[in-house]
Amino acid sequence: MKKSNTFLIGFILERIDRIQLFLQGKEIEEFSKSEILQDAVIRNLEVIGQASKDLSEKFRLHHPQIKWNPVIKMGHKLEKETSQINADFLWTSIDQIIMPFKTDLLELSNITE
Repeated sequence: MKKSNTFLIGFILERIDRIQLFLQGKEIEEFSKSEILQDAVIRNLEVIGQASKDLSEKFRLHHPQIKWNPVIKMGHKLEKETSQINADFLWTSIDQIIMPFKTDLLELSNITE
């Protein structure tokens, strides 16, 4: 059964919160030394990318202010090109793609509630 857009937005926000919890109080140096932490972040980023892709196209087109494509592409890249991923890429992606994405989704959640 296909999940609703509302469910998927909530699910994406939960996964972003997990990443933030994993990284709370950490610096890039500590993150880059922990394969377990990187794996946990990668998995959640993959899930976020797939859930974003699973949102209906109509929904995504109705909200063009949200940058869906970078999130979807990042999830795909993490899934297909794992050997080329490093801690700096992940850290930068979270800072420059995921956190602004979360802000946009929270604003959208406030509008739709």
